[in-house]
Amino acid sequence: MWLNELSAWVAFVFCLMVQLAFSRTAWAKGVDPSIDPLGAAIRAFGQAMFWGTGSYAWRMGYWDLFRSFFAPEAWAAWNDASGGLTINAVWNASMIWAGYQALVGLQLSLPDQDRDQWRWWNVVGYPPWRLFIRLRAVLSALAQFFKRKASRE
Repeated sequence: MWLNELSAWVAFVFCLMVQLAFSRTAWAKGVDPSIDPLGAAIRAFGQAMFWGTGSYAWRMGYWDLFRSFFAPEAWAAWNDASGGLTINAVWNASMIWAGYQALVGLQLSLPDQDRDQWRWWNVVGYPPWRLFIRLRAVLSALAQFFKRKASRE
């Protein structure tokens, strides 16, 4: 059991670090998709990472870490009182939002001439050879964003 708890603590800390790192892009102010679609795509990807890693971290924290503070009988009582697996609906909703933001970011990162033809729900079917080039541009812009932030601080 200690290996699970140790790996859960390390994963929990890493998730929180990723969440903290992407919080800068997730809550960037003044990004208008009609003016700067690539900036809006970066913001959407940042929100996807923020909500996805947060959801994973807190779910793992609850089931793998929080439980270790209770005696088995007390955990069973707490689990029954809190609704058991029903609490996962909170984290599932967060992951749904993260997935939606990732798809929106993908749609916003499409070339201008193709963006209006694709929506968040069907963007996964966009031709992969073009998508890889745009995704690389988004990741490059994200790296430049973090470099500029680091040079200002």
